[in-house]
Amino acid sequence: MALSDLKIRTTKPTERDFKLSDADGLYLLVRPNGSKLWRLNYRHLGKNKTLAIGKYPDIALSTARDKRAEARRLLAEGVDPSYRKQVEVAKAKVAAANTFEAVAEEYLASLARDRSEGTVRANSHILRKKVYPLLGRRPIAELRPHEILEALQSIEDRGQVDMAHRARTLIGKVFQLAALSDRAPTDPTVVLRGRLKSWRVQNRASVTSEQTFAPLLRRIDTYEGSPNVRAAMLFLAHTFVRTVELRFATWSEIDLEDGVWRIPEERMKMGRPHDVPLTASTRAILRDMAKFRRGDYIFVSAHVGKSVLGDGTLRKAMKSIGYQGRMTPHGFRSSASSILNERGYRSDVIEMQLAHVEKNAVRRAYNRTLYWNERVSMMQDWSNLVDGWRKR
Repeated sequence: MALSDLKIRTTKPTERDFKLSDADGLYLLVRPNGSKLWRLNYRHLGKNKTLAIGKYPDIALSTARDKRAEARRLLAEGVDPSYRKQVEVAKAKVAAANTFEAVAEEYLASLARDRSEGTVRANSHILRKKVYPLLGRRPIAELRPHEILEALQSIEDRGQVDMAHRARTLIGKVFQLAALSDRAPTDPTVVLRGRLKSWRVQNRASVTSEQTFAPLLRRIDTYEGSPNVRAAMLFLAHTFVRTVELRFATWSEIDLEDGVWRIPEERMKMGRPHDVPLTASTRAILRDMAKFRRGDYIFVSAHVGKSVLGDGTLRKAMKSIGYQGRMTPHGFRSSASSILNERGYRSDVIEMQLAHVEKNAVRRAYNRTLYWNERVSMMQDWSNLVDGWRKR
């Protein structure tokens, strides 16, 4: 006689195990402790076997019967239901062990073997603070492009468009590692190219003439906040790099003997390594900063518990010296570009030092030392101008 929910609910345990049979091999095993367990007896390749289906009432009677029907379908196809269950459990364990976060941590560990401490920390910050809360616990093999796009767009919605682009690049590198080790079929970020908001065209306040740039430099000298912030602003004025390149600059990237700051590709907007000539003035700033060194980062935060200058620290400093709405940290790039072009320096050399990509496909072939001697000379000239304007 087939079982009913009423029969199951009202059945009491005894001192020994006993069975409540349903039909076609399905039964409920009642244990002395009161637990009720679904089991299915069947034959496969001439052997009697038992499939554990689950616990009642977690598995209702109707569900148990559905699982019996599925097991019979597998048997008709020559598949052992117990083996299929073992395979599915194994896959679930592999998926649980290979979450996005787990594979990403492997990527960061591999990065630490041949990249600077600053690069590893910058990438770790993006993954752990921005990406893991959104995708970290998901099995990496199950993540689909639309899920990743939604996560990146949520970062965009917080006004962090540049961070969303960097996150996409890092997510792609994690998936490449997963694909190489057969833990993901492919890199789903490839189809997301062009789906994020553009962050290249962004007009930022800047002063672009010598007459207005010189007073700005003198105001920086009057800054009364942290010496690290003042030094960072002066270094930015001399080098006109992007703020993210400055904030995460590390001592391991600096070669004072050869006079070069080698910025790795992970921190560059265009994903290519970039070299910055060090002048007499920038070397002097670095020597001053070395007196306060407490790790690999050069321009460290004054706040306890933070390692690098915050994203808004330099903007607040510009505001404190009276340049809110008139100049941004990124604006030093426009200032240098405009003034150097006005002074007649070759535009190719200026663009190369700005780490811009040429639109012409032939000229886009990248060489980090291209026009190096001209760039060294131009940067020293620029530093001399900056120092001269500060003393007027």
